[in-house]
Amino acid sequence: MAAPSLVIQTTYAELLQRCSVASFDDAFPEDGAFISKTINKRRYWYFQVSTKNGREQRYVGPETPELVERIADHKQARNDEKERRALVSTLVRSFGLTAPIPIIGEVISALANAGIFRLRSVLVGTVAYQSYPLSSGSNFQCAAADIGCRHCPIQECISRDRGQNSAHARGTQAR
Repeated sequence: MAAPSLVIQTTYAELLQRCSVASFDDAFPEDGAFISKTINKRRYWYFQVSTKNGREQRYVGPETPELVERIADHKQARNDEKERRALVSTLVRSFGLTAPIPIIGEVISALANAGIFRLRSVLVGTVAYQSYPLSSGSNFQCAAADIGCRHCPIQECISRDRGQNSAHARGTQAR
């Protein structure tokens, strides 16, 4: 199958960027301030807010150029949930991409709102496989990308897309 078009990949990249900005802004309201601390010659960032009981700090992460840029842009970013939903609708309806099952989307959203991805957690397994086609520039259509499938390993979908023998892709010899 042909790789996704540049339009699809660009739309997906725009959606990822907007979601990243929005999650950062949601995690840190405007009424606080970012402060840095140097520990063992490394700089770490925290978000500080005033509460009834004094100051409260939340860990943001180690200093990286991307984090410093996000902190600088924090107050300028706008909440564009409506536009993000329109991008998702475009990807699903116009380009025929698969949307996640609603309950799975809600669980992943709850995990994201809890901050686990901001703290470098990674989603793995069947749900993560749904993001492979656009992330890798492929366009494999396979039942393994669907949550209910257990009989079709994802390696077979990838190897079919790449024109390889699926047994070879799993690291076994074809008989």
